[in-house]
Amino acid sequence: SDSSNLRSDSSNLRSDSSNLNEYKRRCTFNQTHTRSSVHQMDPSSTTKKRKQYSSDLRTVIVAMRSKGLSVRQISNLTNMPTSSVHLILQLFGKTGTTEIEKRSGRPAKLSDREKRHLKVESIKDPRLPATELAIDLNKNRPNDPVCSKTVQRVLVAAGLPGRRPAYTSYINRRNRRKRLEFAREHLNWTPRQWTHVLWTDESKFELFSEGVQYVHRPVNKRFDPKYTIPTVKHGGGSVMVWGCFIGGKVGPLVRIEGIMKKEDYKKIMKKEMIPWAKANCPARWKFQQDNDPKHTSKLVMKWFKKKNIKKIEWPSQSPDLNPIENLWEVLDEAVRKQKPTNAADKFRILKEAWEKIPSDTLLDLAHSMKDRCAAVIESKGYPTKY
Repeated sequence: SDSSNLRSDSSNLRSDSSNLNEYKRRCTFNQTHTRSSVHQMDPSSTTKKRKQYSSDLRTVIVAMRSKGLSVRQISNLTNMPTSSVHLILQLFGKTGTTEIEKRSGRPAKLSDREKRHLKVESIKDPRLPATELAIDLNKNRPNDPVCSKTVQRVLVAAGLPGRRPAYTSYINRRNRRKRLEFAREHLNWTPRQWTHVLWTDESKFELFSEGVQYVHRPVNKRFDPKYTIPTVKHGGGSVMVWGCFIGGKVGPLVRIEGIMKKEDYKKIMKKEMIPWAKANCPARWKFQQDNDPKHTSKLVMKWFKKKNIKKIEWPSQSPDLNPIENLWEVLDEAVRKQKPTNAADKFRILKEAWEKIPSDTLLDLAHSMKDRCAAVIESKGYPTKY
């Protein structure tokens, strides 16, 4: 009878493939689990979703067919619809494999031409937000508009993700020319020449400066005192200082009380800079300062000329060329974890850290001038990474 033949064929197949029961069990579980998952995801959905059978199960079905079992018999043994068995066998007959090709997925919302348009517009004006790009694009497709998220994904795929811009000094055409002239004139200076320059500048340090901090907090606990950082209005005050360094030595660090005027600057030059320079600077040293109005005032310039101080002609808006700007960052990092009680205590902490700055750090900064000049030339006078 047909029933006895089926049992005979099944017995033969089990003897050849000891893992059939395991495949049947796995298949039954997967089918039940799939139906349950589909029902849980969308109980109201009436769309029939195609099941993805495992590669092992498809291989077993082909093996059953090669043993002479019919589609109906395979369907009964595997608890699969006959249509699914037929499709698997049909695929194997056409391609010689049971592996399914990767599907293309959902069609792209935008055409390649539209994607190129978004990329070109973003390159033209990097400040254009995705919302404005989407509005501009939707003017030509009113019946099928796209959202800003789609535009963002296209730009990310094109290598143009949104990032926070770096804030740099504004440099006009005249200053770019001056920067290029300075860089070209000093590009071939030796490290020894740069270590004969006395670098000077002022800087302000907040009394309570913590930098950027992060906390690990649960949801809805943003204003829990445990996860907040108390702040003081305007940073609780600040300390303004003047400092200098040459080669591997730091000069005096002078506290500036209130707003510094040209008379105050001249006093620092006379009482602090000159005595220290005479005792520590090598022969034929040169003085560097930026073009702050009080630095270039007639009062100060006349005093420099009287004292025969040789200055470097410094281009305006060039903090990236001045290595002492980086030294201020080193100093700020060194004192950031300290907890001063007042401005006087903050200056004491700054001065102690200033005197402990390693000579190698100072020399590295002075020796970086060749690379700084090269970077200015490469950027055609615009701001550099320094």
